Amino acid sequence: TLNLWERYAKQGKAELAERSRCWRVYIDGTTVKTRTFDKYLSTKTVPDKPRWRSVVRTANFVLAQCQLSESDRAELMQLTETVEESFS
Repeated sequence: TLNLWERYAKQGKAELAERSRCWRVYIDGTTVKTRTFDKYLSTKTVPDKPRWRSVVRTANFVLAQCQLSESDRAELMQLTETVEESFS
């Protein structure tokens, strides 16, 4: 989802976290931090009890906000369905 957001919206993870309202955004001095969101960017740091609804909402936000190619849209929708089936 983040890769597609960066490619199509030309914005970074902080903007995605803030605009989607799915993740908290912190300001540490002059640097924007997305600590919770960052945990989901690597399989090594995903929490034991993931906030899968936030993951799905983030993907749905990108689907609604970006004009994705057919293949990217289909892939993101499939991944979203997989997450929902795995955790619901």
